[in-house]
Amino acid sequence: MDDRSAILNSLLAGGCNDTFAPESEPLEDASQREACTASDSLELRSRFEATLAALGGRMGTTEDLALLKSPDAWIEADCLGTAARLLGVTPEELDGQGRTDLWSASVGVTLADLAIAETGSLLISAGPGKRRLASLAPPVHIVLVPERRLVETLEGAVLGMSDRTTVIVTGPSRTADIEGILIRGVHGPGELIVFWV
Repeated sequence: MDDRSAILNSLLAGGCNDTFAPESEPLEDASQREACTASDSLELRSRFEATLAALGGRMGTTEDLALLKSPDAWIEADCLGTAARLLGVTPEELDGQGRTDLWSASVGVTLADLAIAETGSLLISAGPGKRRLASLAPPVHIVLVPERRLVETLEGAVLGMSDRTTVIVTGPSRTADIEGILIRGVHGPGELIVFWV
């Protein structure tokens, strides 16, 4: 057994929601994970939400849905259908609102590949049709997270990462470079809102 196999086998021996088959295509089929009970899923979801809140992010509310409808929102192409379903409209209705360009948008909407309960983080990968600039440029970042893509640990998420460029978003953008004073939104969005889908 080579070192890589030994490491993967060690990681695969962990908890139920952070297990992926190493030979499978990462992120393409989250159903490869071992099945967990509903109570496990609820506990992981609560853990993610609490950690996200501690980091300054928050779960979306019904009032936040209006941000998705705003012509000031930039919705990445691969999550347009998901956003439309969340709002109860057709993708054509949502896309046909004369949207602004990305650099003028006040809200960016992306689809997460994975959410990590342990750290309250979101994995967002780029690729064809997934530019992901909407996660960096606008001051508000809304992330749509399929509940089946929730994993327990960072180690489990690493097994599910694609070979594409992937960023790990942990709370809103913040820095304390200037005299140790914490400032949000200097290097990216100052507000992070998450919706389960």
